Amino acid sequence: MKLKIIFITATCLMSLVAMSQNHLLVYHGSGGTTQVFDAQNHSVVNPSVRLEEGQTFTITVLNPNPALYSYKLKTADIEVKAEEKEITDLLSTFSTILGSRVGNSAVAAFLALTPLQKYHVIIKELSDAVDLAKKHIKDSDVAESIIQAQAYDSNVGFRKAVRDIGTMPNGQYKFNNPNLLNDLNALSDLSGVGTLEKEAFRLLNNSLVEKINEIKKQANPATTLTVWTETFKVTEKTTQISIEIEKIDKNNTSLVRDGNGAAPYILNVALIEPYFKRATLELVPVASITHSNYYNEFYLENNVVRSRERSKTMFNTGIILNVNIARFGVAKEMAVGIGPGYKFSAEENDFENLYLSALFSYKNFLRVGVGFGFSKVPRDDLKGGVKTGDLLPANISNLDDLIQYEEKPGFFFTISFAGLNLTKKK
Repeated sequence: MKLKIIFITATCLMSLVAMSQNHLLVYHGSGGTTQVFDAQNHSVVNPSVRLEEGQTFTITVLNPNPALYSYKLKTADIEVKAEEKEITDLLSTFSTILGSRVGNSAVAAFLALTPLQKYHVIIKELSDAVDLAKKHIKDSDVAESIIQAQAYDSNVGFRKAVRDIGTMPNGQYKFNNPNLLNDLNALSDLSGVGTLEKEAFRLLNNSLVEKINEIKKQANPATTLTVWTETFKVTEKTTQISIEIEKIDKNNTSLVRDGNGAAPYILNVALIEPYFKRATLELVPVASITHSNYYNEFYLENNVVRSRERSKTMFNTGIILNVNIARFGVAKEMAVGIGPGYKFSAEENDFENLYLSALFSYKNFLRVGVGFGFSKVPRDDLKGGVKTGDLLPANISNLDDLIQYEEKPGFFFTISFAGLNLTKKK
């Protein structure tokens, strides 16, 4: 059986909750007390976290027990090999190996030999040590208090098991002896014992040391004593981060922590919502609405020049080279930009084609703004000294030839629903 532990790390610049150390902590409790905490002030949170795409986010399980439970998140996994089967009764195996060669009736005689008796005693002590280490792990199924978990208290829970297993004797022929296999093989190379028996002893030694190493790896302080972390890079999608906790041994009915049932225990840790990304420089096609108030409109009535005050609203199309200078909103989904614009118009007496625009954008759905330019409007006087009420001069066939224009400041309204990104989104 393999124990798969999956964790997420990340660093955030801004969030909807206070996480100034860019870190969330998960406490694995019992009776539904499993919770998420702010790493700085240890307050309980159920955050919706805003991050820039590409950033990372850190989640730490304060008090994992990887010997009895698996912890899974939706990111890269770390595999830790767990014990695949129960430790066999090494003493029974030992007796069987001897009996297969010399017969059960001769076992007592063999055990009376000092070297073999010594080997037997050592195997018995190691077998007891294995049982003790397994008991440490079994007893680690304790939901330490939140304060103990936050303090990484080594006097309770799985950290205590790691500590206790790590402090078991490491002398010759002992549980934590790094040269245990070589020492056992040298000890079992007994004089007066045939090749078959010696090979059987070596197999027995290998089996025992393999089980011991599996337990030691499972309770390795370097990887399990303090925290579990892994790096997760935020994508452009909103992601619900959850931890799924379940017991490794599905038949174990004596566990007490959350995740001991038939179905996994699922804890929602954080909702990762990336900030909206937009380009700094955009080319935005716009529709513009211009309105001119109180200008003189000249016309002919029975060939007599007349004038009247008029107002006019016109619709045009154009483009704006928009520079987003500020982003705001919970998800930075809104922005304000400025830039030059150009309006396509076939009418000479309309606004000038070039203007300055201020544009408000909401995501990529809507852009509205106002423009400032100059309006060409008819002057109050006509060319050649012609005045309102005069007859149209005989040499003039078109009244427009008499109209003079002047430029006046003007504003207009623009709207757009799309834009072309000219720089990389950020």
